[in-house]
Amino acid sequence: MPGLNASPKYRAFIQDRDRALEKLLSNSHARITDYTNAALREIESEAALLCHRHASASFPQTRALVHQFDERISRVFYFLSTLISREITALMRRSYVLSTVGEAEAIARATGAAKYNVHGKDAKQANPERIQYLLNQARYKILKAFEQGIVLEESSQEIMERVKKSFPELKKYLKAPRQLKPLKESAAEDERDPVKDAASGFISDEDWQDVVHDYLNEYVPQYSTRGEIVGEFKGDEYDARYGWEIESEANHSFVDQVRSGQNEIANQNGYTDMVWIAVLDDRTDECCEWRNGLTSSEIEASLEGEHADDDCDAIVPPAHFNCRCSQAPYTEDLGEPEKVDFSDFDTWLKDQ
Repeated sequence: MPGLNASPKYRAFIQDRDRALEKLLSNSHARITDYTNAALREIESEAALLCHRHASASFPQTRALVHQFDERISRVFYFLSTLISREITALMRRSYVLSTVGEAEAIARATGAAKYNVHGKDAKQANPERIQYLLNQARYKILKAFEQGIVLEESSQEIMERVKKSFPELKKYLKAPRQLKPLKESAAEDERDPVKDAASGFISDEDWQDVVHDYLNEYVPQYSTRGEIVGEFKGDEYDARYGWEIESEANHSFVDQVRSGQNEIANQNGYTDMVWIAVLDDRTDECCEWRNGLTSSEIEASLEGEHADDDCDAIVPPAHFNCRCSQAPYTEDLGEPEKVDFSDFDTWLKDQ
């Protein structure tokens, strides 16, 4: 089925926009990792203090020690949950703003015109209850390790080793090369080439500058990482992140917000159908594979007929957790807009 993705102008702009969105996601992961580092250091300190008290006591107070440890790490994880919820909500707001305005610009560059009316407050919110639930899984594991060490009458050092092994595991990720050039100061107005930004509409300066600031700046951790665990990962070529459920939660929330933002802008511009675009490889889910190339209306019809037994009821991506599919507005008449020397992505981003 024909979609705007068939237009080189649309495709090129979307690729640049998606790289910028990935930068926003990477920054959020860096902040979440930093907050988690601080929380785990505090938990480590609490465990060490209680181990010392246990070793120096005249008789073991197993239940009291375990209860105290549970109370203290519950407090730490509650505040961590608050920070992560705020971070994912901010990520969703930024990704909503950039995905929607960027989608409108890509549509306009392919067709000649598009509009947008975007308010950051309309972005989806993180689910704090779900995030707290996911963090509780880590809390239970840490508490179990501490209690097991106490019950087995291990030394303080052995208990601490057991506790540290129960922490979420840090994994290294090779940093993607920065494919977008750093933004440059605009030339004086009378020195600039006559270029056009195709889309027009409303976005507040506050919402837009928040996106630009996060895109331009590399996040510098405020809390030192635990060197004995991540020392080997240090270096400009790697990012260290916790490979746990919170990472998947952030990724899924991000993709869901981007795709729903694209759909909203398509609707604002009269495109009521979206073409499903799947990444076809050995990791492609069956539900995504059969949707590839179909429009949302065709998928909806198929779910009532041939694929009525499909466990996934998605009409637009994402179809499932960690879904890699994307979408593009459907049109029967792509056409070609007038020949215009459009600004590059970085210039467009800075000059909005």
